[in-house]
Amino acid sequence: MEPTTSPANTSEALVNCSTQFASEIEACEIYEFDYNRELVQSIVVVVVPLFFGIIGILGLVGNSLVVVVVAANPGMRSTTNILIINLAVADLLFVIFCIPFTAADFVLPYWPFGNVWCKMVQYLIIVTAYASVYTLVLMSLDRLVR
Repeated sequence: MEPTTSPANTSEALVNCSTQFASEIEACEIYEFDYNRELVQSIVVVVVPLFFGIIGILGLVGNSLVVVVVAANPGMRSTTNILIINLAVADLLFVIFCIPFTAADFVLPYWPFGNVWCKMVQYLIIVTAYASVYTLVLMSLDRLVR
């Protein structure tokens, strides 16, 4: 069955299609929705920096404490704890170099930091993600071996 209305912009409509098993008839309904882009943008400009700020502060404080506590106590220098320090450092690098620029990218309609820093931020996001994932893999292997 063909839809009765055809929206001009696909981002303004939600299509719900279902197939009847017995008769193989496809029924599609189009639900049109309207939203105010300016209202959404004004909410994003406030909410995104707030959440990124909270995540950044908690990440900075928490991971710094992990590094300081484990590094300051010589009795805590085991293989697992060294891997925990590595994970905390990777998370610290992510918090310092990625979160502020990602928040700015959400809020601003343009990238004010230049082409080189755009590529550097993307590189650092990938490197810190890989460092975190591979550290967790090594921690799992360390636990498996023990």
